Amino acid sequence: MRRLDLTYEQASQTLTWLADRDLMAQRTMGGPAGRVEITARGVDAAEQILRDGASVPLSVRVLDAEEQMAVERFLTAYRRGEAAGDHGALDRDADVRAEVEADIATIEAQQRSPRPKRRIVRYALTDLHALMIGAAGSAAYVELDKALRLLM
Repeated sequence: MRRLDLTYEQASQTLTWLADRDLMAQRTMGGPAGRVEITARGVDAAEQILRDGASVPLSVRVLDAEEQMAVERFLTAYRRGEAAGDHGALDRDADVRAEVEADIATIEAQQRSPRPKRRIVRYALTDLHALMIGAAGSAAYVELDKALRLLM
């Protein structure tokens, strides 16, 4: 809950409140640490709140400096891999390559923005993660995975 400037206690209370109302769920994967996901009911509730005029704080909508640096590290590793021909299957499938380049262009455009939108960057990184699974051992994929984890 770093982006919301909540203490551990406040974050814990908030997550409990959301879970009790079926607005979010925690998915445990391989141990006590898990991943929190908003439920369909939670999405509906958030959209209704926004329709009613509530605003989302800017710190939640845009990437912070740490996130921007993580995304930049991925882009740098991607371009280095591209120059070295290190993208394997991506280099052989023209349609996948075009999708990847479109996502890269989207991320680069957001990085140039004074307020890069977290939702747009996260969506493009998620799409790239699925597309680049064949290049999982590459430096670009490793940096992509780090950036995506930071944005989740």
